[in-house]
Amino acid sequence: MVFPLIFCPKNIMIKTSDTHPLRIDSVQIPYVNGTIGMTFCPGKKGEGLFSGTWDRDLVKDLSALSN
Repeated sequence: MVFPLIFCPKNIMIKTSDTHPLRIDSVQIPYVNGTIGMTFCPGKKGEGLFSGTWDRDLVKDLSALSN
């Protein structure tokens, strides 16, 4: 039986705040003065079925948000 790459333990990459820096996007709302910043979960930890294993550092992620 052949398993997809994502289920093969030897190929699992742990994603961290260093390997995958926090990406922050902005959204402009029409007729509103200001910008909304959006990102994925700062400090995210856990195993995902399709997104891989996450072990982010909350302090590093919050520091990136403040810059």
